[in-house]
Amino acid sequence: MVGGRRVIRNSILPIIRITETDIYGKRHLLGTIKLSNMIPVPKCKLVLYDLDKETDEDYRNLVLKEKRFINRNKEMIIAHAETLYREKCSGTNAGRGYLKDTFDFAAFEKYITVHYSGEDME
Repeated sequence: MVGGRRVIRNSILPIIRITETDIYGKRHLLGTIKLSNMIPVPKCKLVLYDLDKETDEDYRNLVLKEKRFINRNKEMIIAHAETLYREKCSGTNAGRGYLKDTFDFAAFEKYITVHYSGEDME
């Protein structure tokens, strides 16, 4: 809230705000991508979501808008994710408060390697 009005804050490295701009130039928040909560998942454990089977039309439309945003901003999202990953795994969290709340990627990757060795990890 700024001056009694709701304001969409800018994206930062660990949090990307998914927005769309209407025909009047007003931005609307659709959701957030919290890169600090991303976790490595073995490909063999992924389950694809079939949007065509979504019965809630409003939710389906929201997911389509989010998907369009992600596709348009793919390079930026990947760059943020890679930077956050490198910063967290470097172990030098000095001066970056958001890293203390970021998932411990290296520890979980070790866990996955032990428990899912030989399975499709890509």
